[in-house]
Amino acid sequence: MKNIFEIVVGFLVLFIAITFSYIVYQSSDHQLDKNDQYIINAIFDNIDGIKLGSEVKVSGVVIGKVISQRLDYDTYSAEVQMLINKKIKLPEDSSAQIVSSSILGDKYISIAPGTEEKSLVEGDTIEFTQSSINLEGLISKFIFGLKGSNNQMQIDENAFSNYNKSDEQNYIFNDSSAENSIS
Repeated sequence: MKNIFEIVVGFLVLFIAITFSYIVYQSSDHQLDKNDQYIINAIFDNIDGIKLGSEVKVSGVVIGKVISQRLDYDTYSAEVQMLINKKIKLPEDSSAQIVSSSILGDKYISIAPGTEEKSLVEGDTIEFTQSSINLEGLISKFIFGLKGSNNQMQIDENAFSNYNKSDEQNYIFNDSSAENSIS
């Protein structure tokens, strides 16, 4: 009797584990097979931070992932292939931009849908792209780029020359305000 109880409990645990695994699998991105997806391309000047498996989003919702990246040896541009959920119909004039989820976060490709009626199909290329912004480079230019620049803000040394003079010398008087001034 004890052995039968252990066998029943074992089968119950196994059944629960299989059911849980099935639910997790169905709710993940793995449920789409190749027939439920299509490949589109985009060409960027710089894909810094994008790697295989990086997310592709529309309005913050994941619709695909990066599956390939390569350098075009003629133009030195980066070509990216993206696997997109076939349920998502992207207009031909859509644009792609590489953005960061936060200052230190991973980068992803954000697609802004266009207004054309005709949609992108398997193998099409997004024409309008904006490359990755190098935040470190921008900060470096801002901090260190001003040195030696003609646009550098210069402090007028004479602006504070009266700072240490006595209070009486710092006041500007005219005839009508001389009586009302604080001495």
